[in-house]
Amino acid sequence: MRSSVNEWGGLTEGQTKVVLAMIERGEARVAERAKAREEARQADADKSGWIGEIGQRRVFDLTIRMVFEMSGMYGTSYLHVMHDVDGNVVVYKGSNLLGEKGNAVSVKATIKDHDSRDGVKQTKISRPVAA
Repeated sequence: MRSSVNEWGGLTEGQTKVVLAMIERGEARVAERAKAREEARQADADKSGWIGEIGQRRVFDLTIRMVFEMSGMYGTSYLHVMHDVDGNVVVYKGSNLLGEKGNAVSVKATIKDHDSRDGVKQTKISRPVAA
């Protein structure tokens, strides 16, 4: 299609229809993903609560939902978004890689903070070790 534009100055009617159909399909996929993300966020907001008290050290049985790797001045750190069997969201950010997406992990950690993000209550933990 690029050569058609370069040589003839534009696309044929058929090529234009194909490009517009591709754009519509792409927009529909983006809308579906946004809807799924919002539904997941709403489900989290409905189920998630804070766990324990700040400063308490306890064992958590969690399933990893997402892991983000970040490189910075002090090396690599990881952001883990996890949930327990009750649907409570637990977040850990630090240098320990607890596992991959979908892994079930059991860690002993200190409750660092209770926070909310986009209406979802989150329990932040620190210093996790395998339990």
